[in-house]
Amino acid sequence: MSDDVAPPVAPSVAAAPRLAARAEEALALVEGLGVDSARVSVRRRRAVTALHGGTEASDLRHSTVRTVEVVLRSGGRALTVSTTDLRPEALQRQLAAAVDLLRQGVPELLAVHGAVPKGPVPVGPFDGLRLVDPDLVPPRSRLGAEHAAVVAEATKARVSLTLSSEAEAVARTDGARVAWSHTHADLRLRRGGVALRRRTRRLADLPPAAALADALSEHHDLQAAPPVPPPSAAERLVVHPEAGGPLVRSLVAAPLRTRRVSERLSVFSDPWLAGGLGSRPFDADGRPTRPVPLVEGGLQRRRWSHDPTLPGDRRLALGGRPLGRLVGETDHGVLVRGWSRVEVAPGTTRLHAVGYGWRLERGARAEPLSRLVVSVDLGELFRHLVTVGSDPWAYGPVHTPALVFGGVPLRAG
Repeated sequence: MSDDVAPPVAPSVAAAPRLAARAEEALALVEGLGVDSARVSVRRRRAVTALHGGTEASDLRHSTVRTVEVVLRSGGRALTVSTTDLRPEALQRQLAAAVDLLRQGVPELLAVHGAVPKGPVPVGPFDGLRLVDPDLVPPRSRLGAEHAAVVAEATKARVSLTLSSEAEAVARTDGARVAWSHTHADLRLRRGGVALRRRTRRLADLPPAAALADALSEHHDLQAAPPVPPPSAAERLVVHPEAGGPLVRSLVAAPLRTRRVSERLSVFSDPWLAGGLGSRPFDADGRPTRPVPLVEGGLQRRRWSHDPTLPGDRRLALGGRPLGRLVGETDHGVLVRGWSRVEVAPGTTRLHAVGYGWRLERGARAEPLSRLVVSVDLGELFRHLVTVGSDPWAYGPVHTPALVFGGVPLRAG
């Protein structure tokens, strides 16, 4: 009997040790190629999708995807190899071809070689992120089918529920070794012309079926209401937390440059938000994440993009009043419940949004508005932001509370 004891797993890779071992094996193929540096990422995604058509039986779909991505750097240039063929001989052939291509041409000026010091990556304050639902590791067909059936029965809608478990490991030539895992529950509903989507890290955090049925009915009834012209003058605009997400997402991606919006607005890309869909301990390069201000006190600090080195949900600094109180404080105005379309002209800040909601009179919802159009400059709209609520949306990557804008012109078409 051998007295050998398996070496302890390093804390930085404890979330996915087998995947970390695969990343280490792939990195070994790179180290003999003579590149300046390299980063290997190995990802695995397992998913179960339950489809239910209301009265029809569920249809189950399973998928498992494993990918390897290698970023090679040499002579100041970088090249990425990505493949689902994890066989060592196949990966080695692709890497050799990539290195030959990388070495063609003149090296870039001012290239920096070996500038990253070797050493372990700190684990960071990530114990409270709540990224993993134990019931979804691995995702189970029966669990997805049962939940989809309950939602379909209550809502009379077509339901798609995807439960997934994902893990990623990164190994770099500078000595860094990290791994992490997370889960998702992605619920989509469609009834008539109304579609809803709710996403969380944990299945139990999705809204109950009764609440989903109420939301579907509310959206449907508003959009089907007889057309009524919106107020002719510029109005106080109260935006529901769910409807605020597209506005904030458009704003942080827009080229505001030095233009200042309301000083009440601060938006962060926050990868440390507990249960956040974009929360993660490390970025795509395997470096510890940190919150990054996008808009701070009304001034754009960084323009958001789909940058894998900038993970995190968009989170707003909150005020002190929820939606119900903000509605009660509005004598005359409009409450926007949702948007049929939100568009921003490419390279500009011009917003065109088509939505629906209610008139507000004396602190209460009055007649429904099946169509209202906001066509303004994004920066100008957020310059008129007067209140940020206290109730952030919990079912997507933008955690927007209720927002109140003053003096917004509306039209019916």
